[in-house]
Amino acid sequence: DILQAWSELIVSHALAVREVEAEISGKAPLSLDEYDILLVISRAPNQRLRFSALADETIYTRSGITRITGRLEKRNYLSRQQCPEDARGFFAVLTDQGKQALRDTWKLYGAAVVRT
Repeated sequence: DILQAWSELIVSHALAVREVEAEISGKAPLSLDEYDILLVISRAPNQRLRFSALADETIYTRSGITRITGRLEKRNYLSRQQCPEDARGFFAVLTDQGKQALRDTWKLYGAAVVRT
């Protein structure tokens, strides 16, 4: 019974995410992956988080985070700030444009979740 319930949960989740993503694709400023990354950063102190911590705070691999944050940097939704305590470390910092993109995406994302 537990295995069946777990399986149904995983499949239901994947189908719901796919449906929501299809509904907002091309309409929202952010993909769900980009939204998730920016949301985690927005909840961090001072809306900044070390890049190395993003892997611990999200479901994405380090290479996935590198790809997603690269796209977000190019669109000025986040910036890179050197860590004063560690010259090799960097913070991902949410920009004002990133905050607006989160708000604009949530309007569509939230509505899609309710419909799903």
